[in-house]
Amino acid sequence: MAGSTTHENPDNPNYSQEKTFRNYTTSDAAKYAAYRPSFPPKLIELVLSIHNTTGGQTSHVLDIGCGPGIATRQIAEHFQYVTGIDAGASMITKAQETPCSSATGEQATFLVSNSEDIDKHFEPASIDLITVATAAHWFDLPRFYAAASKVLRPRGSIALWCGGNWFVDPRTTPNADQVQAVWRDLEEEILSPFDMPGNKHCRELYANLDMPWTVDAQTPELKDELSVYDRDASVRREFNADGQPDPDLIFVESNGFMMYKRGPVDALSKALSTSSSVTRWREAHKQQLARGEIEDCIAKMLRLTMETTGKTTQDFEQQYLDCGVSMVLIVLKKKTA
Repeated sequence: MAGSTTHENPDNPNYSQEKTFRNYTTSDAAKYAAYRPSFPPKLIELVLSIHNTTGGQTSHVLDIGCGPGIATRQIAEHFQYVTGIDAGASMITKAQETPCSSATGEQATFLVSNSEDIDKHFEPASIDLITVATAAHWFDLPRFYAAASKVLRPRGSIALWCGGNWFVDPRTTPNADQVQAVWRDLEEEILSPFDMPGNKHCRELYANLDMPWTVDAQTPELKDELSVYDRDASVRREFNADGQPDPDLIFVESNGFMMYKRGPVDALSKALSTSSSVTRWREAHKQQLARGEIEDCIAKMLRLTMETTGKTTQDFEQQYLDCGVSMVLIVLKKKTA
């Protein structure tokens, strides 16, 4: 099947390595940095609040799967030392191009590394907080949790989060249900053959992502490494999972969504184009697209959106759409001893 993958760790049949982002060219990484939005300030505040109120310290933060450093820069000012790692060399090169200062003014360090190898780069019990922004679904999770158990300090945290489905705002979008059906068709029919398991995990808001206590530990050593996580102290929060605004007052400024975007169609198009599934779809249809035999998947979705909302073709890309994104945040805590 198009877009299918093979598992690359026989000890973990749930893992297949993501190759799209790690093989990005310099140009790809630049577009990713330019088009991907930053994360909601409320989300960063919540991560810090949970970490700090559960005994976490603020010496060293490690951002894994950092890409060009989007989340790294948002959290850097709250820690004395900052490190970002990513498996993609072009992503790290891009991250190094933009200054990223810690609370003490020290510049962040960016390294090429897999998430599963962090114990090879950092001393035991040297990291206070590990952040993983829209990347944990690409990890070999048993190996990652094992490596993280070594480098985290007691009461240290792992904060995992991702965005799921995009939703049009039903309050401001004409024929919102029909528009949502167009967007759902893009995900479930057009792009699904080019999904990897990680893409599905995102759309499910990590509902079936392995936690340290759900991993089938094959060895006594792995069982011991996974046992350091405090299940009772860990936190899971979902936001706007059904696409509806949340009445919580903390979301007043973002129209009831943790992540809310009111922007021109052109910006939405560029953001969606950074999806790994879209990248793989375009690669598979490169020749047909070049010959003009088929319509680009994102262009088709936006054209149908325009027709469904009744907007005019003139300057459609500069017209505004109001969108919200479903999100999940999971914070894992390491025990005191």
